[in-house]
Amino acid sequence: MVLGTGILMGGAWAYEALSFGGFWAWDPVENASLIPWLVIVAALHTMLVSKSTGHALRANFILVSLSFFFVLYASFLTRSGILGDTSVHSFVVSGLENHLLLYLFVFTFISCWLIIRHWKKIPAEKKEEATASREFWMFIGSLVLLFSALHVIFFTSIPAFNHLFAWINRIIGTAIKTDFTAPVDPVHYYTNVQIWVAIIIAVLTAFGQFLRYRQSDMKKFWRSLIISFGLTIPVTIFSARALEYPLFLRSGNIPLPDPWVLLLFMSTFTVLANLQYFITVMKGRVRVSGGSVSHVGFGILLLGILISNASQQVISKNTMGINYGDSFDQEFKRDNILLYKDSPVVMGQYLVTYAGDSTDNRKTFYKVRYEKLDDKTGEVSSSFILYPYLLTDKKSQQLNPNPDTKHYLTHDVFTHVSSIPARNQPAQDVIEKDHTIHMGDTIWLSKTALVLDRINMYQTGDTIAAGAQFRELNGNESAVVEPQFLIYGSQTGTLPAELVYAGGTIVFQMIQPETDTFIFQTREQNVPQDWIIMKAIVFPMINLVWLGMIVLAIGFAISMRKRLEDLRRRKG
Repeated sequence: MVLGTGILMGGAWAYEALSFGGFWAWDPVENASLIPWLVIVAALHTMLVSKSTGHALRANFILVSLSFFFVLYASFLTRSGILGDTSVHSFVVSGLENHLLLYLFVFTFISCWLIIRHWKKIPAEKKEEATASREFWMFIGSLVLLFSALHVIFFTSIPAFNHLFAWINRIIGTAIKTDFTAPVDPVHYYTNVQIWVAIIIAVLTAFGQFLRYRQSDMKKFWRSLIISFGLTIPVTIFSARALEYPLFLRSGNIPLPDPWVLLLFMSTFTVLANLQYFITVMKGRVRVSGGSVSHVGFGILLLGILISNASQQVISKNTMGINYGDSFDQEFKRDNILLYKDSPVVMGQYLVTYAGDSTDNRKTFYKVRYEKLDDKTGEVSSSFILYPYLLTDKKSQQLNPNPDTKHYLTHDVFTHVSSIPARNQPAQDVIEKDHTIHMGDTIWLSKTALVLDRINMYQTGDTIAAGAQFRELNGNESAVVEPQFLIYGSQTGTLPAELVYAGGTIVFQMIQPETDTFIFQTREQNVPQDWIIMKAIVFPMINLVWLGMIVLAIGFAISMRKRLEDLRRRKG
């Protein structure tokens, strides 16, 4: 329970304090902490099977030993520095690798030796579990959790495998490949597999408690599920329509259920079925309903993860098409918006204004005002202010973004600053700067940005003119600016253009056909650069994640209390 609560609290902290936008990024260090918990949960369920039926005793020893092994292995991965190139949370190489390996191997050897030595002494039921029994499906669920853990830890361990293969190559002289790489997009990669794990666990969690140990009356079992299953269908259809999920995907001419909708169905089924079990079977007795409460929390958690991630909306889209430069990838250019100070920009249903900054020690706070617009009148109906900040690192002087979030009951508005103007620029009265750009590139000025859209060709007599058509951007406003490069006979000249918002000029100096580039010079009065590039995401129903975490932890606590009371009663 403590480990699980810690992992969930870590996810909540990551959501509030980190800028990646979410609570789980499948970072290798995050994964290393998750694996032992998955195996422990699998072991807890096989222990319940053993307590009630005598089955799966040997599985208990294996799973408990594996969970201990993964705790040690996770410590090795994070503290040895092996994950230094793949995780932002990993320790740097500290010279402890050999000590950690020795620690890992010694306790792994002890665990394996004890299990092997006493294997025959561990009681084992000769009769197989009946398919229509609770213990059979609980064991299946434990195997699914174990598969989930092994899948995640295998790809998390790729850097460790590379080190192992390099060591083998040095010792034996082999030529095993040592440059295996982790998934480029870990979120997409792990989600594609783990979503099916979640679906299977959800359906097992939904119907498992309605089965009896050893043998179940299947007619009674199916009758028990009619109410919750019947309610799940319309709730899922309504929710899928509201969330704009397609109910089916097509593979050729065959319609297949969308996995997200399938998870939505199973998660809803989990919540409703366990609520039904709590009310009709347990008669609302909380003290003995830890399992049902935990399962309800698990279903709510899945719903929160599903809705908040699959339906999240980036509202800071770069609709102006500004090119922020080659140092930023396409996703950054697509999902981040430029805000000049005191220039409102429409983002989704909000009018957003960057209103200035303030500094407190190493933190620079950026005041961002959100004003919600009424759909019918277009007037401001409500407003709030967020203060995302950049933290200056003491050693490197790098800026680390920290988000700020506005919390509502049904959604959150998550905001962080992605980029700011360069600091400590020398002061001068007029700023002259040359720019060599391609078609579609952006020239950044102190107050505005210029996007090169096209080159217009003109000819008057012997004079040929090439006009560079720019869009000068100022918040939601834009203007066309067109400096010209002139060719008359063997001579060339320029016709500068006045900048509408920046208060300066732009000169078309040269065309370089061999590189398809153009050279411009901008002149503007020196005014302080005051703008930010920021990202804003709306997370719908994110509170279901936190509610599910809390209910899940409460269910664990209830179960632990019940087990302790039973233990004291037996001793008394």
